[in-house]
Amino acid sequence: MSGTEVKISICMCTYQGAEYIKDQLLSIYDQTRKPDEVMIFDDGSSDGTADIVSSFISEHGLADKWKFFVNSKNLGYLKNFYQSCEKCNGDIIFFADQDDIWYPKKLEKMAEVIENDSSVKVLCCKFGLIDGAGKKISGVMAPTHSGESEKLTNISIESVFRKCEWPAMVLAFRKSWYDSWKRLTYNSSIPHDYLFCAKAAEEGGFKQLDVELAAHRLHGNNTAKEENRLSVLLKKSRKLKEIEQYLNLLSAFETENVLTSSEAKTELANKMQMMLDRQKALLSGKIFNVLANAVKYSSKIRFKTVVCDVIIVKQNS
Repeated sequence: MSGTEVKISICMCTYQGAEYIKDQLLSIYDQTRKPDEVMIFDDGSSDGTADIVSSFISEHGLADKWKFFVNSKNLGYLKNFYQSCEKCNGDIIFFADQDDIWYPKKLEKMAEVIENDSSVKVLCCKFGLIDGAGKKISGVMAPTHSGESEKLTNISIESVFRKCEWPAMVLAFRKSWYDSWKRLTYNSSIPHDYLFCAKAAEEGGFKQLDVELAAHRLHGNNTAKEENRLSVLLKKSRKLKEIEQYLNLLSAFETENVLTSSEAKTELANKMQMMLDRQKALLSGKIFNVLANAVKYSSKIRFKTVVCDVIIVKQNS
């Protein structure tokens, strides 16, 4: 791939996003490297989202490259994203959510990496957090901070199953690679970001660029509410529900035959067993069982996960 030949598509799905959609559209419009096409698919919003998008395209004279579609019926976010991927024509496709903010050099820096490294199938960047007003959020809820080294590192399938911390808004992928396996998405129940990360990681082609190039918006949250967010996250009922949902997601990888290598299938089985053991330890209500489980999976479980489970059990003892 050479920079003059490579075409870039942005794939965005919208639904009831009127409050923040214009900020995201502006951040895409202000990119230092312009996309060759922006494909936006609305899933039947009733809050004025469609009017805002249509007006933005018209006011900025973008109708030749920015295309806006409104689904005839509500598909749900998953089918809407998979459908939109099918209609993108670029060599490199970027996922975009409706309420985040991209920094000006996101397209430029990420596209350059993919163009210059043929081993990259999916590329992610680092990201920060902002609240509803666009204010930066820091603290224990923030993702891993970027060292701004612009170093490229490989992300393994084990890491994907261990900590899926790469939302769609930080991902870019090769269309040619996606076309080779896209049949798996036709009836998939797996979220698109998780599926793309896992599939690329299994093939050794999931890379991370160590530079923060976007901000993920947490609606209605700010730094002052950090303690409140933690109190919600540390509820036992919520955590057990999250574990159950994650187990269902992992099971979908099995039933949909997404993975092909023995290594990836083993990592999937190990993660499922680990989550089942974690669920059992939490249900027991005993700190000893939580700690014993942490020792058993010491090389795979994150320290903050253990702390979280200990606090949950202690609060409910």
